[in-house]
Amino acid sequence: MINTPDGSRKKVTKAIIPIAGMGTRLYPQTKSTPKEMLPIINKPVAQYVVEEAIAAGVTEIIFVVGEYEKIVRDYFERNLLLEEKLLKSGRQDMANKLTSVSNLAKFTYVKDAGPYGNALPILNAAEHLGDDPFLLFWADDIFVSEVPRAQQLVDKYNQYGLPVISLIPVDLDQTHKYGVPSIAKAMDSTTFLLDGLVEKPGRDRAPSSYASVGGYLLTPDIIPIIEDLVEYHSVSGGEIYLAEAINKLSKQTDVLGTIIDGRWHDTGNKEGYFKAVVDIGMRDPELIDIVRNTL
Repeated sequence: MINTPDGSRKKVTKAIIPIAGMGTRLYPQTKSTPKEMLPIINKPVAQYVVEEAIAAGVTEIIFVVGEYEKIVRDYFERNLLLEEKLLKSGRQDMANKLTSVSNLAKFTYVKDAGPYGNALPILNAAEHLGDDPFLLFWADDIFVSEVPRAQQLVDKYNQYGLPVISLIPVDLDQTHKYGVPSIAKAMDSTTFLLDGLVEKPGRDRAPSSYASVGGYLLTPDIIPIIEDLVEYHSVSGGEIYLAEAINKLSKQTDVLGTIIDGRWHDTGNKEGYFKAVVDIGMRDPELIDIVRNTL
């Protein structure tokens, strides 16, 4: 149910953020540190994603974590001994900064339980969702934008009352890397009604010149679809992909895609990580001249 009894939209207050990838493209650093917790300037990538969701009204962050749960917990939960040490040494401002991270939202941790596939975090977090709409973000994907990506998705959901996925324009030669939406019609200048997604089609099979990257605003209607896929793939042995679930969802209800106004960075590889550091550094008043001079 996406509407309340008075007909208004249910507020988006929950976000799922998986932190479970191996991060092999950033070895050897990610042998011991999850790629989502690597620093961009002085904050891990995951914190930028968390702060973006909270700025859009989210009050509960559901981390789906595997072997790295302790690292994530240690960062987002309070360290009273460290705070006390900082206070005793007169570093009140730093102690306050550490406390503010823990107070950003309610943090919930659930296990990344198999089988495999990028649709599974939703199923792992399902018991915490109720019948509420929710955001799903990968913690190594960030957008640099004036209006946060999360807010752009929430705005479209509030306008149309439908699931929305993030889109960016791409060159057709790059469509072999992404899920590419099939567009039924335009809803407005940046938003489309989708027929579904084609996974990594390539130039000759791409149904459009857009790619689905980095973010979803979904409703609980997708949960039984993923459950059915798990049952099916437990026999076939395949992975459970979110694109497949969204395709099935689009046959039951309208699904939208909206072009995100901003620059997308996949920080899970060296090129994307470096660009994100530079981009965010250029937006920091204390660093902009240093970044320019260094480059």
